Amino acid sequence: MNATTPSTLPTARTYLAVVAKYVLWVHLNTGYPLDEPEEVFLHHLIRRYARAQFRSDESLYRQANIERLKLIARNLGDDDPHQELTWPATPKGLYSDADKAALAASARARNTDRSRGNMQIIVALGFGAGLRGDEIATARVADITITGDESEVRVHGKGARVVPVGPEWVSMLDAGLAGRELDGYALLGYRYGRVATRIITDHHVWMPDEPHPSPQRMRSTWIVEQWERGMPTETLRVLSGYKDRGELRKHIRKFRPEAFAGGDLNVFGGVA
Repeated sequence: MNATTPSTLPTARTYLAVVAKYVLWVHLNTGYPLDEPEEVFLHHLIRRYARAQFRSDESLYRQANIERLKLIARNLGDDDPHQELTWPATPKGLYSDADKAALAASARARNTDRSRGNMQIIVALGFGAGLRGDEIATARVADITITGDESEVRVHGKGARVVPVGPEWVSMLDAGLAGRELDGYALLGYRYGRVATRIITDHHVWMPDEPHPSPQRMRSTWIVEQWERGMPTETLRVLSGYKDRGELRKHIRKFRPEAFAGGDLNVFGGVA
């Protein structure tokens, strides 16, 4: 911990807590000797620790702790010249084309009109427009315009914007909206006050054996797909509802870490 030359007692306590957890993990899981700090604080070990302890955690808390360990490693002489990322792609990665087909088929096969319509809307707005879960849950029928094979959805509130729906998802969206009141919510069902997304997650409770789409994974899939198709970063930022282009990095870097290997994503403000 002293390798960081902490300037205040709270800083020292923070580093000490981080170091204690890491050293215990090294001792229990790797067999590395603990006699010399230089043999413990190594970037390749820190990456293993990140994979084991923070597999699906993308929080700032997690990132800050890993950066603290990396700082100690650098101060003790391990420069990590390859600058490899400290976190891998989550096991629950982007949806594949086969995943999309399975979710679309499940949405069409639900056993009630309401559930079938809701799931088609959820899947279409997730894969077709990359909306967040709360944005899907609060969308109204009047917010969605469909003209032939083209559609767009107007998002209100935080990140207000108009997003075009991918043409391959328009027919499913249209089918899901059939018979719904223009001035009502697109998704029908009981609403739980401030927890807007419960109307989405409840479907998994009702039909646990059916595949259930994750709005977050659908959104990441949509963002990465648009980026890989060459959509300008600023356009992607606006359509994603972010205030800063750097916020796109958590999706691109999480699922396409190789794009950052040589600083290729300087379009994100030069912070690859």
